[in-house]
Amino acid sequence: EAYLNTIYFGNGAYGVQQASLTYFGHGAGELELHEAALLAGIPSNPALYDPVTKPERARERRRVVLDVMLAEGKITPSQLREADAKPLPEPDDIRLPGTEGPAQYFVNYVKQQLIDQYGSEEVFGGGLKVRTTLDLDLQQLARDAINEHLTEPDGPSAALVAIDPRDGSVLAMVGGNNYRESQFNLAVQAERQPGSSFKPFVLSQALTEGVSPDSTWESRKMSHCVTRNKKGNCTEAFEVNNYEDAYAGVRTLRSATTYSDNAVYAQVGIKVGTRKIARLARRMGVRTPVSHNFAMTLGAPKQGVTPL
Repeated sequence: EAYLNTIYFGNGAYGVQQASLTYFGHGAGELELHEAALLAGIPSNPALYDPVTKPERARERRRVVLDVMLAEGKITPSQLREADAKPLPEPDDIRLPGTEGPAQYFVNYVKQQLIDQYGSEEVFGGGLKVRTTLDLDLQQLARDAINEHLTEPDGPSAALVAIDPRDGSVLAMVGGNNYRESQFNLAVQAERQPGSSFKPFVLSQALTEGVSPDSTWESRKMSHCVTRNKKGNCTEAFEVNNYEDAYAGVRTLRSATTYSDNAVYAQVGIKVGTRKIARLARRMGVRTPVSHNFAMTLGAPKQGVTPL
């Protein structure tokens, strides 16, 4: 009973009662054979057997459950045939919990944090009241900002996170275009290389080390030796190019920041030390591992980071 009331059935539904309401619009006590068989097959892999995104797999899985029920003598061959012929729930009829309101992705994000901390039984059966930091006015502005530029329904998706830098409170979060079609939260689950948005960490460490914004640096195509053999010959090099091979010859650090000059920033990062930059990024909130290689100075850490 505890298992059935807390296990995940996909599409935001935890517990068999919520799953029954989500997929079929009625309670678990009213499930028909084909409905119960579908639900019984989902928990082992909710993504693989999702009737919305993987209908053929879901149908095959339902048949596996019916076959086992027949083998156990729980149903007759005619009941199996009848249940197997039943259609899956229509995607548009599936009532995803949390799809109402302006912040579905955020609600799911908070829900998962609660489950990780307290367990699903306490979260879904404990009568918790949860207060969050979301600002609904800012949330609407965030959505409007994306919709203003990405107007095609089948076009690319975008993620947006706004936080209060004083304490890290999440004020707005947009995790994708359509929560009903995809519950994958781009704001907290999608990792991308940060690229030049990582340069402020390099700059911060440089300023801490006493490097002046008006210090001058060469702006040209460069090759930095990463490793050398016992004879002192370079065996691995870090090649640095500017966008469209545009170089200024000489630039101040201030100007290099304005124009995002890779050649300058690679030098600055190597000079102040990649390990120091990595530690600073960690202190400032980057939670994914950051490597110490030279490429990290230009936003190529050990793995991607999320918008959050």
